[in-house]
Amino acid sequence: LTSICTSSIDKRFKACVAHDVWLFPMGQEEANGTLRVPTLFMTADTFDMLWPVWGRKALANWVSRSRRSGVDVRALNVKGSKHQNFADFPSLIP
Repeated sequence: LTSICTSSIDKRFKACVAHDVWLFPMGQEEANGTLRVPTLFMTADTFDMLWPVWGRKALANWVSRSRRSGVDVRALNVKGSKHQNFADFPSLIP
């Protein structure tokens, strides 16, 4: 959630990759917002178990609202993955 909120506020960010994002602390205002930069959501198979209604609804809202405003937002569910499979390190240090 930090990467999503930061990239929506800080103009230095040109894109966002949200690895298995934790949506629990998110409020209604954030869920109803529009993303400012191209964003890729990568979720694990456990996403639906942890966020059965709220998470899917927030993700669908972000994708549809942002696309309507011209921002490319995509959601990718990585089959067979768990939360531990996601890490920022390979993205930062190729």
